[in-house]
Amino acid sequence: MSPFADYWLPLKKRGANDALRCNLPVPHKLMQLGAVFALHLLLKRGGDQAGGREPLGFHERLLGRRFGTVLASGERARHDHDADYHEDAHHDQEEHGEHAVQIRVGQRGLGVGQRLAGQLAGVDLRLILGGGGEGGFANRTPEATMEGLTKFGVTTVVGCLGTDGIGRDMCALVAKTKGLNEQGMSAYCYTGSYQIPVRTLTDSIVKDIMMIQEIIGTGEIAISDHRSSQPTFEEFVRVVADTRLGGVLSGKAGIVNVHLGDSPRCLDLIERVVDETEIPASQILPTHINRNELLFCKSMEYALKGGAVDFTGNEDIDYWETICDEVRVCNGIKRMLDAGVNPNRMTISSDGQGSLPMYSSDGEFLGMGVGQSSCLLKEVKECVFKTEIPLEIAISTITSNPADILRLKGKGKVEEGYDADLCILDQELQLVEVIAKGNTVYKK
Repeated sequence: MSPFADYWLPLKKRGANDALRCNLPVPHKLMQLGAVFALHLLLKRGGDQAGGREPLGFHERLLGRRFGTVLASGERARHDHDADYHEDAHHDQEEHGEHAVQIRVGQRGLGVGQRLAGQLAGVDLRLILGGGGEGGFANRTPEATMEGLTKFGVTTVVGCLGTDGIGRDMCALVAKTKGLNEQGMSAYCYTGSYQIPVRTLTDSIVKDIMMIQEIIGTGEIAISDHRSSQPTFEEFVRVVADTRLGGVLSGKAGIVNVHLGDSPRCLDLIERVVDETEIPASQILPTHINRNELLFCKSMEYALKGGAVDFTGNEDIDYWETICDEVRVCNGIKRMLDAGVNPNRMTISSDGQGSLPMYSSDGEFLGMGVGQSSCLLKEVKECVFKTEIPLEIAISTITSNPADILRLKGKGKVEEGYDADLCILDQELQLVEVIAKGNTVYKK
């Protein structure tokens, strides 16, 4: 008896790809686009699509019970030693339709010799796990919670300190990161904050990245901003070099996440690192690139040269568009795609739990909002429904792209051996269920 069970998820015959609004090579791979925000379209209930049978429950189809990784999916599930599969495959294809997608799940838990299951909901690659303080102590923002993240479809986060690297330090950040991991999410963090010299947990950036599992890079280092430490080129390039070395020695990405402010200097320090040193652009990820039109245009030039860029999502963009020239995420991504930017080099992050201060033209503090991870799915919806960006490209900005850029193992795809972090949405891309490491952590 095979240790695997075969389940077929039939798609409407009028073109299997139409149901997903994207071009999937079905059945050869299951959601090879980076995540499964659209997986509900595959798993939608209705026995009429399966020869009159009531479909099995979601967990039985993909995860078996409560496992942590995807065992196999699509064509990848075919094992030479599985005689039962080869014997019945042709019959099952005929019975369930040529466009069916097959998922095979382990029924004997971890006894089959593999960790289980598949991937992802959202990767929020730049989340302030607790920040604020701009405007005084009363403006410190609350810490992020697992419940507050997963209800918005986020199962993987990368935390940073932001402006305040004193009231909240690296000890607190690493402790918070470890706590989220123990609760059932996947959490990582950057060492440092806005300031240079970088305040590390150990005695150096290199050692932080090498010896502390959760730390994958440095950030968010602020440049072109009145709140930055106004680093010189030499100071900035040393941080990037040390971060790269830490990544090389530890097998991690060694990324420097760079906060970009409103200054017309834009990406000048980043461009000098790429132009004047041997350090590749892949070691730097600038964020807030849609803060204003000038910065966006400069960032598009940088992306056309191969650099990765990170958009900041905004739940209140309708308001912000009335008071400044911030570029709406869906419009910015569409413009970059039309200009020929590689879609794999674009990401969206939330600035979740970070303070969103408002300043007058002379730098006076006016007020503050708080970033929310809810903006990630909102931005994906706008990409799909407002600017008609293909779903697989829109989804990749918060799933496979950040996972690849940050080298997050087991993240970003629904594929054999990847973590079972999944979001199920309805056809309007409304969140229905969230699964982290094989466990349901949110259900509508």
